[in-house]
Amino acid sequence: MAVFSLVWRKIYPQQAWAAALLAMVAMVTTDTVVHLRTTWNITARNLDQPPITDVSSPSGYVANQHNLVLPYIGMDGYHWVMQTQQMLSEGGLRVRHVDYDNAPDGREVHWSSLFRWWLAALAEVDHFYLGTPLPLAVEEVVPFANTLLIVLLLVGVTPVMARRFGAGPAALLAFGAVAIYPVYESFIEGRTDHHGLAALNGLLTLLLLLGGGAGWVKSEKVDSHTPLTAWLPERAQARRWFIASGIAGGCGLWISMISEVPVLAGIGLGALLATGLLGRGTRESDLAKPDHTLWRIWGLAGAATSLFFYLLEYFPSHFGMRLEVNHPLYALAWAGGGELLCRLGHWWSGGRLVTKAGDWLAIALSGVAVVSVPIVWWLFADQYFWVFNHFLWVFHVDYIMEFINMGTFLKSQSFWTQVIMINPLILLSIPMVIWSWRGGLPRPVKALLLLGLLPGLLTFIFSAWQIRWAEINYALWLAALVGVAKAVNLGWETLVTWRFKIIAAVFLACVLLPNPVHLVSSWIQNGWSEPVDEVEVIELVTRDIAQQLRARIGNEPAVVISGPTSTTWMIYWGGFKGLGTFYWENLPGLKTNAEIYAATDPKNALALMQQHHVKYLVVLPWVDNPAEYARLSNNLRINDPVPTNAMVWHMQNFGVIPQYFRPVYYALPQIGQKKNHSILIYELAPDQSAPTALVRLAQWHREDGNLPAAASLLNEALKRDPNNLPALITAAWVNMASGAQTQFDAIGRRLSLLAPLEDPLELDDRLHLAAIFNATNDKANLQRQLTMIVRQADAVSLRQLRQESLYALLSLTAQTGQLEQRPGLWPFINSLQTLNWRVKFLLDYSAMEKEAGRLPQTVALLRRALGIDPHSVIALDRLARLLAITSNPSLYDAREALGLARQAHEIDHGQHWNITDTLACALADNSEYSEAIALETEGIQAAEAANATADADILRAHLALFRNKSPFREPKNNH
Repeated sequence: MAVFSLVWRKIYPQQAWAAALLAMVAMVTTDTVVHLRTTWNITARNLDQPPITDVSSPSGYVANQHNLVLPYIGMDGYHWVMQTQQMLSEGGLRVRHVDYDNAPDGREVHWSSLFRWWLAALAEVDHFYLGTPLPLAVEEVVPFANTLLIVLLLVGVTPVMARRFGAGPAALLAFGAVAIYPVYESFIEGRTDHHGLAALNGLLTLLLLLGGGAGWVKSEKVDSHTPLTAWLPERAQARRWFIASGIAGGCGLWISMISEVPVLAGIGLGALLATGLLGRGTRESDLAKPDHTLWRIWGLAGAATSLFFYLLEYFPSHFGMRLEVNHPLYALAWAGGGELLCRLGHWWSGGRLVTKAGDWLAIALSGVAVVSVPIVWWLFADQYFWVFNHFLWVFHVDYIMEFINMGTFLKSQSFWTQVIMINPLILLSIPMVIWSWRGGLPRPVKALLLLGLLPGLLTFIFSAWQIRWAEINYALWLAALVGVAKAVNLGWETLVTWRFKIIAAVFLACVLLPNPVHLVSSWIQNGWSEPVDEVEVIELVTRDIAQQLRARIGNEPAVVISGPTSTTWMIYWGGFKGLGTFYWENLPGLKTNAEIYAATDPKNALALMQQHHVKYLVVLPWVDNPAEYARLSNNLRINDPVPTNAMVWHMQNFGVIPQYFRPVYYALPQIGQKKNHSILIYELAPDQSAPTALVRLAQWHREDGNLPAAASLLNEALKRDPNNLPALITAAWVNMASGAQTQFDAIGRRLSLLAPLEDPLELDDRLHLAAIFNATNDKANLQRQLTMIVRQADAVSLRQLRQESLYALLSLTAQTGQLEQRPGLWPFINSLQTLNWRVKFLLDYSAMEKEAGRLPQTVALLRRALGIDPHSVIALDRLARLLAITSNPSLYDAREALGLARQAHEIDHGQHWNITDTLACALADNSEYSEAIALETEGIQAAEAANATADADILRAHLALFRNKSPFREPKNNH
């Protein structure tokens, strides 16, 4: 027992930080693996075929498409991926302009290059070791890029802090970085943006100042050896820590000015108290004294770092007055602020404010440097600080989640989210305030508390106002927790009682346990995987929409307008250009997008769309609310009524569509809770006539199953133009779908008379016309139309076909023998919009070839089908049967047939006796008669149970052959 006590008291506390570090790295690694499995599974869950790779493309895919699906909270990650790929493809180190936004002009980019460099470095490693093409490597590494940062922080910073603060405070730092959810949230797998880096730099800015003694240094004449004097830095050591803090803060300004400025402001307030107020009455004989010049050094170091990163980012050709990001004005303000802290702290602690004439000038210039920032913000918001722009400000506070207040946010969250978000770390401020005014505690210890207190309190006010500040706020409280732990260590005899130990234990349990407990319980509950939520299902559907729209367009560039979120998705997954993604650099694009949506005159909207080369309007109701743009464009707030004459809102709610829009049908997959929603996709067709517009809308309603609406529109179109061929063709199919065979036949006869006119028709309409002639057995007109179809079909028109039309084209031309006359049509088999349609065509075509006796062609088509879908039971079964029982020696392959038949039977689970029979035939063909007899007996029993007497008789005939040690062979033929 004595040995255990010795180990506990002497060894374990010294290694507490290492134990905490290992535990948190293990937790982060496990959590990342759990989330990463889900990310890759979702990404691989293509509703259709994934985009085709093309390593010469900046994205690694044809037409600059992408495939990765990140969690919704990682929305910014898509832009980081695209910008990093652009940087790599251009061979530069910075990205200052992108053309995928605000088409056709594009927009400026002011995001820090640091995160792009980090992604590029990880991609280079992936490319070097795994051989992944560099563009695709960016998508591979981006989900865990931020998570790796927190691991590197823990591994790199914790040992340093253990040496400076001790094992306990360092252990709290390592544990808290993961256990405090609002801090760790920035680094969760899939959360790919710069917010985590910004939070880290805020934490380090404060933590390094605390490590520098909070502005207090050891007296030169000190000769006592107390824990406080042992810990207090000498002036040279304190300078190094303050310079390091300035570097961290300057880097923070570079990464996110909006996150770092409140940190610096809070530190400034804390500095005045820590070295100014507490410095009053110090004597030469004191063990410690405030060194006010440290704040001057800190300001200069921060200003120099900020200026260095500004030049690194913009020199020599992109200088500009953009105050939303790091700028020399902030460097100047920081240098001035450091000078003011030095002089005011010295004055407040009892020194003289002015000793020579030049001091007044220095103070005045420093003050001007500090106040110039808010003054310029206010006076030149529209020119240099768009954060204060009215349009963006209203958009922020009314419609963006991260800008709502904490109370509203928590009301909308689950119980567990509320528990882990309302971390009681803010309660740390209570003892910090009390101890700061408590007698008997050394002033340097109080300085630790006050300097750690003010940044946390200031950013807490900000986070209560808007939740986007929660990450940086809790990161600062974590730094403060380290400072408090050290203060307790230094003031042990004064502060630590048995009550304190109990309260501290309960407090730390409430701070540090909820998130780890929640993580571990969720891993176990969900089987070590992350469940797919509804938003991720929405992303899957949107990716499919974008990729199918891209298939319709081909590789040609196209501009798509949509809502702020869905525009990003369409750009990323479809390779389109957009107009209104929600970023402050894209204010012109956002305003134009809103202006189009809210237009009261469709002609004005058309003019704007043509000016910006818009090809498609896509309205996704689950993420795209046209009411937002309708209000914003009219300077209205979220609770104001929606202007009912706003074009897109009016289209969505009343179905009144301007004549220049052509609806494009998309069959929404039946997955998730959104399966019954409808989406709106419109192609800009400014030259189409009124009857044509009615017909195209009617075709959309027919595909959507709304036959009455389609019929009504067609009647109106035929009133205006009785011989309108597309209207008559569509009316025929509406009648067929309605069961009105007589009317269908009547329209078919009428079309037979009109068809010789050979009026210009879109390929889709002509295919439907040919299908009508096929259904009415009008062979002459069918042949005439097919000849025209084969002549008319080209890459552009084939891509425009609906999937049923493309299938009809291939089926009809194959049926009439014209497919082989036009080999150029074969590539468009791959244009069928779903794998199932493509395989279905090849199976149908192979059946026609087999019926015609062309077995080599049949085998080739079945192999092609298996190349598309290796698990197609029908293709496996048909090919296995043909190879096993054929009398054609050039095709016969017993061993391959057996492998294919086993695979088909395994997938089928023995449900269909014909597939069982194929395997039995293949086994007999390989002289495995015992297993063949057993399987065939099972097949006969299944057929008899289903009353399939004819099939059972065929299987009995095969069984008789097997019992006689003879395989089944098809009769010989001449093919």
